[in-house]
Amino acid sequence: MATRKVDVYENGKRVVRHVFYGKDAKEAKHLERSHVKADRFLKAAIRTGLFKGIELETKRPKKS
Repeated sequence: MATRKVDVYENGKRVVRHVFYGKDAKEAKHLERSHVKADRFLKAAIRTGLFKGIELETKRPKKS
């Protein structure tokens, strides 16, 4: 099983983590891309860093 993680930060504090699970890395990436299309908050955080006037930052945590 593979995972892809995306952390969203506001004012330097992590406010949400998205975790996508797939049978392999390709499937996990596909699930993330599909979710970005459906989730306006995540899409804005990744693409513009701004959601409803709130500045956001996204990071991919290092694999442990």
